[in-house]
Amino acid sequence: MARRKDRSTILFCRKNHPQARRFELARFLADHLITPPSEAGLVQSEATTVRQKIQRAFAAELLAPFSDVQAALAGDFTRLAIESVSAEFDVSTYVVTSQLVNNQLIPAGSEY
Repeated sequence: MARRKDRSTILFCRKNHPQARRFELARFLADHLITPPSEAGLVQSEATTVRQKIQRAFAAELLAPFSDVQAALAGDFTRLAIESVSAEFDVSTYVVTSQLVNNQLIPAGSEY
């Protein structure tokens, strides 16, 4: 993403899959909200940085709020239930699984 002097923004999306693109755009939004206006451009990368972790956490919560995911799963953390909830929120199963891991409902590294 590049900020221009006229305060408009140009987004350069790398992802083509609709779910991945939604997640990427949510990450751009997160970066826009946390980056000082003085920074010339907003960067997204696959690098594991604090900034990237904030972007991903924000995007996951925006697209699949934990409280809604938890309510939809109703304690059923099977692969089928996670796939169903992922489809309901139009996110990848990775997003739903990450929400569950981050909120300590399933262990990290779980095969769901």
